[in-house]
Amino acid sequence: IIGPTQAGKSTLCNLILDTNAAGISALAGYTVHAQGFAANVDESEFGALEALMQPLTRVALESLDHEKLEHYVLESVQVGSHAMVEKAVVWDSPDFDSIESGGYRGAVLQAVAMADVLILMVSKDKYADKTVWDMLKLVSRLGKPLFVCINKLDEKDKHTVLESFQQRHLEQFGTASPNIVALPFVKSSMEPSTDEKQAGVVIDKQTRASIAVELQHCSEKVDRSGQSQHINEFVEHYWPQWMAPIELENDARNS
Repeated sequence: IIGPTQAGKSTLCNLILDTNAAGISALAGYTVHAQGFAANVDESEFGALEALMQPLTRVALESLDHEKLEHYVLESVQVGSHAMVEKAVVWDSPDFDSIESGGYRGAVLQAVAMADVLILMVSKDKYADKTVWDMLKLVSRLGKPLFVCINKLDEKDKHTVLESFQQRHLEQFGTASPNIVALPFVKSSMEPSTDEKQAGVVIDKQTRASIAVELQHCSEKVDRSGQSQHINEFVEHYWPQWMAPIELENDARNS
């Protein structure tokens, strides 16, 4: 799950797993470490993920320190009866748009590189931000199944926002946008839980069902055998850009 600050990524992570494992806060930038929550995955299977997350260091959730950005979490959680995945690791990633994100953006990209399915979580206020579209441009070359959740939508704004997102995607990429799930504000007749108060939204049953359907559809499209080709194309595309500073330094040294 990727997205800018205050998009609701942790809330979505908890929703998918039907748990409260991912911490939720009204403070922007609360999550600054990649946090992987494993459903029905044995600890012995974590080795490959730990290797892929290097040089970051795995620590326990309770040991996270906002000052130590070289850490990440990967732990098993007890999922609820309404979990949308049977066996998976759901990654709650840090934001990629805050000033401080330069210190932990690498963890976001490592989680993206490992993922089989990507969910872009944005709010009504930030779906048009340049940082969102820069990230979409970056991950589109990886060829991974992706869908979008737009949070904090009032019913009166829904059509306009969805149409705007779809039109911009067509202009930027020349293709139809990924499927979009709109997450509305829903006033509950019951007293919401503390987590729901912090998240500022209560997700209704219809929206939950829509997220589950999109997650299932994307999971069915996963093709790990084809990832090598996409990765090679990704590296070839960005290699000149990555190497340009080194080449300039060599030219200056040799001149």
